[in-house]
Amino acid sequence: MSISFKTPVLLLIFNRPVPTAKVFSEIRKARPEKLFIAADGPRPDRPDDIENCRLARAAVSNVDWPCEVKTLFQEKNHGCKIGATTGITWFFDNVEEGMIIEDDCLPDPSFFPFCEQLLEKFRYTENVCMISGYNGSSSTLTPYSYFYSRYGHLWGWASWRRIWKQYDVTMKVWASKANRRKIKREINDKNNWDYRQWLYQETFEGRKDTWDYQWETYRLFHRQYSIIPEKNLIENLGFGPDATHTKRSTSYLIKKREALQFPLIHNTEKIAPLDAYDKQLGPLTPAYSMRVRKIRQVVKRILKTFGLVRA
Repeated sequence: MSISFKTPVLLLIFNRPVPTAKVFSEIRKARPEKLFIAADGPRPDRPDDIENCRLARAAVSNVDWPCEVKTLFQEKNHGCKIGATTGITWFFDNVEEGMIIEDDCLPDPSFFPFCEQLLEKFRYTENVCMISGYNGSSSTLTPYSYFYSRYGHLWGWASWRRIWKQYDVTMKVWASKANRRKIKREINDKNNWDYRQWLYQETFEGRKDTWDYQWETYRLFHRQYSIIPEKNLIENLGFGPDATHTKRSTSYLIKKREALQFPLIHNTEKIAPLDAYDKQLGPLTPAYSMRVRKIRQVVKRILKTFGLVRA
């Protein structure tokens, strides 16, 4: 497939040169006309980060096609939450719409035209907030090339400035009990709610260094939906001990990338989440086990306060 893209691409990188090089290779094949690269800086307590961050930045230096390149290379480490949001905000300060790919999210070549076509189609559709490249289902759920979800996935995605400017890293929408009740009604699944409210609360109170649940709660509150491709277009290379959140080497979330066929078969149904898909995103762990997990975390924090366990 001969590909030439006008849609800008943001690549978020950090300290993993090997997967970064693989992801950059796919971007290089796509040849976007505008490429933005945002890199967080090395952590002060990890001397190996200095060399690994340098190597990761070197892995994306060979832009050998006609392309406008902009970089945001941080000297200091800002962490997952601030590092990612700073890079994405910088991107949308410069472009009206675009694709965002992290250093461990390997896209299929069809990811790029899929996002580009749907960015144009839904450019002014207020209740569509993003286009995802990842499909976590193991079955075919629609006769169309895509469907809609309450959640969406940020392992390779695309959106518009008009949507991202609503982003609030402080997660104010979660502070209100009335807002939380509305989000619970929108989720409309007890097990999923039991699981997600714990994640949201951990993020709100600053114990989870992430940036995505802030946006997810806002989208749920405002009933803004994500587009999910009928095929999985993203393979996550980041599972393992070096990851920030996905430390297990095996997971049901690891799926091979597939190719989506063109021309796209457009979804002619009402823009509404596909319940059959969203229910699959519920927890594998029963609700009572999650409550035990919460209790253990509280006990662990208390023990840390008194110096009885290592931080």
